[in-house]
Amino acid sequence: MLQDKDFKLIKDKKIRNLYQTIYSHLKHIDQLQTVDELKAHETLFKAYKNGYTSNHKMFKAFLKEHLSNPYIYIDWFQVFITSKIDYLNRPKLKHLDELLKYCELQSTFGYLFLITDTLAKHHVGFINLISRIDILSYILIHDLDLDKTHLPYYPQNLIQDFGIEYAMDGRLMKNEKYIALWEYIHFKIQGFIKELDTALIQFQAHEVTLITFYIEHIGLKLKQKRTYLMDYIKTL
Repeated sequence: MLQDKDFKLIKDKKIRNLYQTIYSHLKHIDQLQTVDELKAHETLFKAYKNGYTSNHKMFKAFLKEHLSNPYIYIDWFQVFITSKIDYLNRPKLKHLDELLKYCELQSTFGYLFLITDTLAKHHVGFINLISRIDILSYILIHDLDLDKTHLPYYPQNLIQDFGIEYAMDGRLMKNEKYIALWEYIHFKIQGFIKELDTALIQFQAHEVTLITFYIEHIGLKLKQKRTYLMDYIKTL
């Protein structure tokens, strides 16, 4: 996930402020963990669209940026809220295609570009690649924490295909089979990164700067995690 300091890479102050405001709002939605919390925020968002702005400082900041940048596609906030509610109601994913769709609907980094990119409707396929890279990488890097909370990550069919078993505590057994699945997802990410590299020419300079930085950061984290797994497998 991006940090506020990362937006300093964007030299244009107006664009930087827009990105920080939009991303802060997306992070807030992402951190809501119950259906009731999400529905409460949905009510505030719908009221905003109907002309009423909440006194919450987040909505005031959002209104300021929206007035300065009327082209942004704010309906994607509603898509994000709706999809989070949907996945809270069905926490298990069955197939790889479902996981990829989950990535496209849950990536705050992807939504940042869907909302702010002036050519977003022409770039949806490319932005979906960004979202897939973002969430799949998050899963591989934070797999142990996700396993503890039983949040959606590895599809059930992939777990079965790789012959991975569950331990007594309900978590996935971390062995050669598990690492093979991890490597499979890692290979998918690398393919998406290569595909995205050929599409970066379609984006504006400040977008390329942020995307490239984030992908490089993810690559470093994945390399560190893979080294950890390779060292771990030697102990089995």
